[in-house]
Amino acid sequence: MKIKLTKAQEKIYNFIRLNKNDASYNITYLCEILGELNVERYKYIYEGYINALDVAKVNIVVEEKIPYHNVDENRKNQLRIIDFTDKDRAAFQKKVKAIANMRKSTPIDLSKWPLLEFELYKNAEKLSYVTDQYVTHYYRCL
Repeated sequence: MKIKLTKAQEKIYNFIRLNKNDASYNITYLCEILGELNVERYKYIYEGYINALDVAKVNIVVEEKIPYHNVDENRKNQLRIIDFTDKDRAAFQKKVKAIANMRKSTPIDLSKWPLLEFELYKNAEKLSYVTDQYVTHYYRCL
């Protein structure tokens, strides 16, 4: 299914298209999860929530110079789980923060799916972080 972008979405789309190396509209969250985490249950709940959102099934296609939302109801996002072997809390936190900063400064390609990216980082000492990334303001217009 294709849906025409709103005027506000078109403005953001055109800004991103014309400024391919600009990540100013990216939002990256990094949250530390305190306490023991049941990773499989968290994955199940997180994926159920994300895959219920229409925005998780969208990318942008252009036909005859007009951008559209390409909605594919069959798309399923998966939470990537990255398991670090670090036992040193400080070293693990430093690595995870570096990844989040890299993601924050990397522009999102609106033509590629998924537009929402999710990762769970965990280490040997049961310390976990979850991060997600999306284009701010763009999804507020959906």
